[in-house]
Amino acid sequence: MPIQARSGNKPSAQAPGINISPNPASDYLNVSCEYLAPNTRFRLIDVVGKIYLDLPITENIEAVDVRACPPGVYFAQVSNEGRLIATLKVIITR
Repeated sequence: MPIQARSGNKPSAQAPGINISPNPASDYLNVSCEYLAPNTRFRLIDVVGKIYLDLPITENIEAVDVRACPPGVYFAQVSNEGRLIATLKVIITR
């Protein structure tokens, strides 16, 4: 189960080595991967399984634009070489 934590003044979703903030978000999610490896990917999936984003993560802290995603609850997945590292619940608001 993901841990709800705060990143500065902004709530975030965390897993070991991974932090996603702010949560809820309206424009951008900051995806932080402590141990970034080649071929790391970020996916944003809604509750019915539709994939809204599938992007490579190339920096330890990556800003992900979520303005095109409708408001709602999503699952953010971080994977490497096709192996799932973490799934965290995030909320998109307007």
